[in-house]
Amino acid sequence: MSSKKNDYTLIRALETGDRETSERVWTNDYPHFLLSIGKVYVGLSECLGERAFAHALDELKEGIKSGLIKTGPAESVVGLSTPDLEHFFLRSGTAYLENCSKDRIGNETDFEYIQAFKRNQSRGATLLYKDLHKYYLNFAGKYYSGVREIAREDAFHDSLMVIIDKIKDECFQLLGPKLFGLNKNAQLKTFFIGIARRLLAKASGERQWVDPELWLKDIGIEDQLGNENDEDLRKLNKALERLNDKCRLILHLWSEGHSYREIAEMMGLANENVARVLAFRCRDRLREFFKQMD
Repeated sequence: MSSKKNDYTLIRALETGDRETSERVWTNDYPHFLLSIGKVYVGLSECLGERAFAHALDELKEGIKSGLIKTGPAESVVGLSTPDLEHFFLRSGTAYLENCSKDRIGNETDFEYIQAFKRNQSRGATLLYKDLHKYYLNFAGKYYSGVREIAREDAFHDSLMVIIDKIKDECFQLLGPKLFGLNKNAQLKTFFIGIARRLLAKASGERQWVDPELWLKDIGIEDQLGNENDEDLRKLNKALERLNDKCRLILHLWSEGHSYREIAEMMGLANENVARVLAFRCRDRLREFFKQMD
């Protein structure tokens, strides 16, 4: 539970780079956050709760690094626009969820996909396969005709599994009249093609197959790419090169929408809490390396 002393301790740890103390935020603050935001969004999945909290934590860290939020005398905190960190996390997490939600009206197809999958996973997966495969073949044939057919099919199935896993883990979730997990202007179909494009680009041998806008957003850096700024892309790739292989893989899996439980399973980690802490460290390092590129 948040208190003035606990708020001071965490912010001081983030100011001084005390990684061990700052990592305990997932143990101490995240469970309370999940309970609080669960009252606002009844039935919210843990996958979406994790992402909302990670976003709120990134916003806090950016405020501290910019000097807007800081510790003061007598264990006080200066610059918080809320009574305490518990309210700060809740406000920021709520804003994040509203930004990745959209109404049923105008997005009926996405609702149909998810509802069909929830009713019957096998039939839902078949529906996704049929609808997305034709769309994918047109895209891959037009832009990646040089990629071997077997590699194109592998990219399709891998991309489809990302969508299915996100629906199973409720990283895409229907709550009442809203769908959470996608940007207001995005669709499952375009999200799917975004994943497939990166896999196809990698299969084609393109060196820069990372979507810079997605990565900068996921690591908590407010991107200013506009029309894919080449300088930001260069800085991002240089920063990625400085990470070890383990960190690069964790961030890649995170950016594709895998939950911490899935990341732990795929990487052979002890549990999802270990994956959370490692992702925390890796995103922190990547953010620092990116800023050092200036």
